[in-house]
Amino acid sequence: VPKCDHSGDDSKESLHVSQEVGIVEYLKSRELHLPTIKQWSPQLSHRKDLVEFIISATNKLDLSSSCLHLAVMLLDFFMDEHDIEVPKLRLICLVSILIASKIEETESKVPRFIQLNSLADNQYKIQWQVVLPTAHHFMDTWLPHAMLSYSCCESRTVSLPKPDE
Repeated sequence: VPKCDHSGDDSKESLHVSQEVGIVEYLKSRELHLPTIKQWSPQLSHRKDLVEFIISATNKLDLSSSCLHLAVMLLDFFMDEHDIEVPKLRLICLVSILIASKIEETESKVPRFIQLNSLADNQYKIQWQVVLPTAHHFMDTWLPHAMLSYSCCESRTVSLPKPDE
């Protein structure tokens, strides 16, 4: 039986235990507010294969077990609320892994979507539409051209290209 050396500072140990108890209490209180998984998904028969896919993917990516469990939980939440086409189910798994890894992993361990997609034989073609122009974009582009330098001339016209150019 290993012997414990109690000659050290007991207050450090009790502080550590107190912090752990506080964390557990916080997690329990958060768990009470989670939605109930009803398992009403029309794709419930695919769940076993999907969970196996998530397990395999998180192992290949060397992600933590907490990431794995969160990805499965996210999959369950999403499947419970949506009727998903069977060919898109693995995409839901990949997105669940991506979201879970952003929550549970350090930034360096969060996989890129291209890595995730390779685990699904690159069957998903994602076209990102991330350019959403706002007035600020136009202002940043045109404002420097609208600024007049009065030191070189009294009147100056600025001709702006037409939108079709």
